[in-house]
Amino acid sequence: MRRAAADGLYQLFESAGNLAGFWLAIAAQCLLLPPVVILADRMLRRPAPEPTGVS
Repeated sequence: MRRAAADGLYQLFESAGNLAGFWLAIAAQCLLLPPVVILADRMLRRPAPEPTGVS
């Protein structure tokens, strides 16, 4: 199913004569998504509970 969506997007860019734009969008995802995922993971991670009663 995911493959069909990607094929449709590729064909859309190809029919518009802007195939370079398709590959630019793919490259942008490769550059931007990993840092966004790492940042989201750090922001959503709960802080470790502090031990109580230990001195």
